[in-house]
Amino acid sequence: MAPISEERLTQLIYTVIDELNPNFSDDEKIEKSMDAALFGQNGKLDSLGLVELMLQIEQKIYDDLNIPVSLAIENAMSKNENPFKTLGTLHRYIYHQLNP
Repeated sequence: MAPISEERLTQLIYTVIDELNPNFSDDEKIEKSMDAALFGQNGKLDSLGLVELMLQIEQKIYDDLNIPVSLAIENAMSKNENPFKTLGTLHRYIYHQLNP
Protein backbone atom coordinates (compact mmCIF):
# COMPACT_ATOMS: atom_id res chain seq x y z
CA MET A 1 0.00 0.00 0.00
CA ALA A 2 1.50 3.32 -1.09
CA PRO A 3 1.66 5.98 1.60
CA ILE A 4 -0.68 8.94 1.42
CA SER A 5 0.35 12.43 2.46
CA GLU A 6 -1.45 14.21 5.28
CA GLU A 7 -2.42 16.96 2.85
CA ARG A 8 -4.00 14.53 0.38
CA LEU A 9 -5.91 12.82 3.17
CA THR A 10 -7.18 16.19 4.40
CA GLN A 11 -8.40 16.99 0.88
CA LEU A 12 -10.25 13.66 0.67
CA ILE A 13 -11.90 14.12 4.06
CA TYR A 14 -12.92 17.71 3.27
CA THR A 15 -14.42 16.59 -0.05
CA VAL A 16 -16.54 14.02 1.79
CA ILE A 17 -17.64 16.68 4.28
CA ASP A 18 -18.67 18.94 1.37
CA GLU A 19 -20.69 16.07 -0.09
CA LEU A 20 -22.36 15.12 3.21
CA ASN A 21 -23.10 18.50 4.78
CA PRO A 22 -26.10 19.26 2.53
CA ASN A 23 -27.74 16.09 3.92
CA PHE A 24 -27.27 17.11 7.57
CA SER A 25 -29.34 19.52 9.60
CA ASP A 26 -27.68 22.82 10.53
CA ASP A 27 -26.86 21.37 13.96
CA GLU A 28 -25.12 18.36 12.40
CA LYS A 29 -23.07 20.11 9.71
CA ILE A 30 -19.38 19.37 10.09
CA GLU A 31 -16.95 22.26 10.15
CA LYS A 32 -13.85 21.79 8.00
CA SER A 33 -11.44 22.20 10.90
CA MET A 34 -9.26 19.63 12.63
CA ASP A 35 -10.77 20.83 15.94
CA ALA A 36 -14.35 20.13 14.80
CA ALA A 37 -16.11 17.85 17.29
CA LEU A 38 -17.57 14.77 15.57
CA PHE A 39 -18.78 12.22 18.08
CA GLY A 40 -19.20 12.04 21.83
CA GLN A 41 -19.40 15.02 24.14
CA ASN A 42 -20.08 18.16 22.07
CA GLY A 43 -20.01 16.03 18.89
CA LYS A 44 -22.05 17.08 15.87
CA LEU A 45 -22.92 13.55 14.77
CA ASP A 46 -25.07 10.83 16.24
CA SER A 47 -24.01 7.22 15.67
CA LEU A 48 -25.79 7.03 12.31
CA GLY A 49 -24.13 10.23 11.09
CA LEU A 50 -20.74 8.93 12.20
CA VAL A 51 -21.26 5.65 10.33
CA GLU A 52 -22.29 7.58 7.21
CA LEU A 53 -19.16 9.76 7.45
CA MET A 54 -16.89 6.74 7.88
CA LEU A 55 -18.47 4.84 4.99
CA GLN A 56 -18.15 7.82 2.68
CA ILE A 57 -14.50 8.37 3.63
CA GLU A 58 -13.74 4.67 3.07
CA GLN A 59 -15.41 4.84 -0.34
CA LYS A 60 -13.62 8.07 -1.30
CA ILE A 61 -10.23 6.59 -0.38
CA TYR A 62 -11.00 3.50 -2.43
CA ASP A 63 -12.37 5.44 -5.43
CA ASP A 64 -9.53 7.96 -5.55
CA LEU A 65 -6.58 5.86 -4.39
CA ASN A 66 -7.73 2.28 -4.96
CA ILE A 67 -6.89 1.49 -1.34
CA PRO A 68 -9.41 -0.53 0.67
CA VAL A 69 -9.68 0.65 4.27
CA SER A 70 -12.03 -0.23 7.11
CA LEU A 71 -12.49 2.49 9.72
CA ALA A 72 -15.00 0.65 11.89
CA ILE A 73 -12.73 -1.87 13.55
CA GLU A 74 -13.75 -3.44 16.85
CA ASN A 75 -11.10 -1.95 19.08
CA ALA A 76 -11.21 1.61 17.67
CA MET A 77 -13.49 2.93 20.41
CA SER A 78 -11.43 1.29 23.14
CA LYS A 79 -8.23 3.11 22.21
CA ASN A 80 -6.83 5.67 24.69
CA GLU A 81 -7.89 8.46 22.36
CA ASN A 82 -11.28 8.06 20.71
CA PRO A 83 -10.43 8.31 16.98
CA PHE A 84 -13.90 9.68 16.23
CA LYS A 85 -13.89 12.53 18.75
CA THR A 86 -12.75 15.30 16.39
CA LEU A 87 -11.87 15.65 12.75
CA GLY A 88 -8.21 15.80 13.80
CA THR A 89 -8.34 12.52 15.74
CA LEU A 90 -10.14 10.87 12.82
CA HIS A 91 -7.53 12.21 10.41
CA ARG A 92 -4.66 10.80 12.54
CA TYR A 93 -6.46 7.45 12.88
CA ILE A 94 -6.95 7.12 9.12
CA TYR A 95 -3.44 8.38 8.34
CA HIS A 96 -1.89 5.72 10.59
CA GLN A 97 -4.06 3.00 9.06
CA LEU A 98 -2.91 3.99 5.58
CA ASN A 99 0.73 4.55 6.59
CA PRO A 100 1.54 1.79 9.11
